[in-house]
Amino acid sequence: MLDTTTWTTKRWGRVIHRRDMSCLLVNAGYRCSRHYHRHKINLFGVASGSLLIVEWDERDDTTPRRTILNPGDVCAVNANVDHLFCVIESGLVVERYVSDNGQPVRADDIYRLDKGGKMQDGELERLRGQST
Repeated sequence: MLDTTTWTTKRWGRVIHRRDMSCLLVNAGYRCSRHYHRHKINLFGVASGSLLIVEWDERDDTTPRRTILNPGDVCAVNANVDHLFCVIESGLVVERYVSDNGQPVRADDIYRLDKGGKMQDGELERLRGQST
């Protein structure tokens, strides 16, 4: 069992950071902010639960790439790609950060474009690319 006494509460759940890796306890019906990292590559691995990762190409903001992750699945999001995750089913996610320039990973390399939090009615379906 994970010791959750040193975890930080976020809009979408709780997180504990250790250098270049984080463990996330995520809550269904929530999402993180849409954001990007200039030099960090994100690797998401789902231990339990289910996530939707949405990535926007800077050249085509209207057609995002969507990836659903279930237990055992992994997804990489490159640096300088706007992205967010939506929690479909509560669970445990491991997020690993890798530098794209050989320098140490910087904790402040995050540029938020909106706020995360509880998803509005129909928001998950919209982000999945389904009509509501």
